[in-house]
Amino acid sequence: MVKGLTAQGYAQAQTGMLKNPANEKSLNIGVGIGGKLNYKNTYLDANLKAGTTIGAEVKLGHEFNLGKGFGLDTYGTASIYRGKDKTDTSEFTYTDVYHSAFNKDAQPQVRQETYKYDSKWTSGEKRMGLGAQLTFKAKNVKFGVGIEAGTRSTLQDKDITLKTPVTDIEYIETNDFTGAQVRDKRHFGGDTRTLDVHKSMGYVTGTAFVDGKVSEHINLFANGRFNQGIEVGAKWTF
Repeated sequence: MVKGLTAQGYAQAQTGMLKNPANEKSLNIGVGIGGKLNYKNTYLDANLKAGTTIGAEVKLGHEFNLGKGFGLDTYGTASIYRGKDKTDTSEFTYTDVYHSAFNKDAQPQVRQETYKYDSKWTSGEKRMGLGAQLTFKAKNVKFGVGIEAGTRSTLQDKDITLKTPVTDIEYIETNDFTGAQVRDKRHFGGDTRTLDVHKSMGYVTGTAFVDGKVSEHINLFANGRFNQGIEVGAKWTF
């Protein structure tokens, strides 16, 4: 082992709510496992999580000691999470009314056409960012607030576009007295609807965390990015 290098593994249970750039929310309840390497306040932290969402995050940073329990944590991070599959049912309805060409008092003919589409996609987010947090430690509690900036995008790489087919309906009417005939062709469909399930953007957001040590191996924690969501839970280190 390299002198001064420490390694720590951990398992955790967490709950919370996540929100991606398309404002799709995912309940985050599950467990995770990870590890952290630290060398002279430079650290590498990686973890995997599974439950109602599945995700992973890698964080590389350095914490500067500002004295009297204060610190400045600077880091780079890359993360991904996948939420539940989403489903949307879109319905297009067209109605046409045909009035007699020969008898204005005749009951009109009414025809209706309905198209239904079930669309499915996967919610979630990919994120890369750089951040900095001021930290403070007192006895068994450490907390911090900061700012993070980077890029984030949905897992869906493009919006879903729905388009109804064009259907021709022909009306044929014959005059009972003269035998004259009228043909009238109408068109149904051709409309387009877009489901906005893809979004890629830059971001700047506030961050915060609190971590409390309740025993030698157990910590309670809460952390979050204000534009994504919050996570609370318990961590067991080994």
